Amino acid sequence: MPLHIDGTLFLMVAVYLALGVIVAWMPDSFPRFQRNHPGMSYPVVNFSLPFEVDETSWPRVKRVGSRVFFFFALVEGVNALCEGFGLYENAPLPRSRVSGILFCGCICCYLIATALAARGEKK
Repeated sequence: MPLHIDGTLFLMVAVYLALGVIVAWMPDSFPRFQRNHPGMSYPVVNFSLPFEVDETSWPRVKRVGSRVFFFFALVEGVNALCEGFGLYENAPLPRSRVSGILFCGCICCYLIATALAARGEKK
């Protein structure tokens, strides 16, 4: 089984890695910025999280969020390698459908994990 990998197989891996790096490098002043500006007043940087984040829980939320994206980058990389090795030839679902399911799962896991991280360890 030769490994035929073109540039499109690892596109979602790059997207997940980029999102993980962006979340990990967000400034610690983001919760204060979000409180002082109404949602979507700055469409690119001011998104509203569906839960309350304060300065004490923000480092944990960042750490958990970036780890979720890095984990799904790993899973998507394995998914792409499986197609490269020809393991999707007889599979009931095409790789593109599996990749879409992984993306939906990633967003759901990110929201749940960061919400739990924001709630945990309140002092």
